[in-house]
Amino acid sequence: MIHRSLVILLALYGILVADQVAANTPTTSASESQVVVYYFHRTSRCHSCLTIEANIDDALKAHFPDALDDGSLLWLPTNTEEPENAHFEEDFSLEFSSAVLVRLDGKKVVSWTNLEKVWDLLENKEEFLVFIQQAVGAALAGESKEQDTQKQR
Repeated sequence: MIHRSLVILLALYGILVADQVAANTPTTSASESQVVVYYFHRTSRCHSCLTIEANIDDALKAHFPDALDDGSLLWLPTNTEEPENAHFEEDFSLEFSSAVLVRLDGKKVVSWTNLEKVWDLLENKEEFLVFIQQAVGAALAGESKEQDTQKQR
């Protein structure tokens, strides 16, 4: 009886982990383009980190509801302390909590930009929202003002 319960618990844990990994993985087909806005954070977060995430969420939901609904834009707050997400720190040269804008062509990363300016705009929500709106709008339009692996300041 204990063995059966343990097997069931392990199976449920496996399903939960698989769902978490899937939730942090873009869902494009080989021929689709997609923009992903990640907010990478750790488990323990300060007020500023929580504010940045909330402001990005507000900007995306207010200005890009159709893109979010049709999947051409993904919003993925992601905890880099989760084992399945640890690779992002190296993939995007993360040093601290960061907003990263990624353009995909199918499953291939075309470009990515660390939107470090969100930290500078933390105290000015209006400018913060405009900054996110412009960066995401340009990415959705296929414009790339930054080279691969650049930081936008």
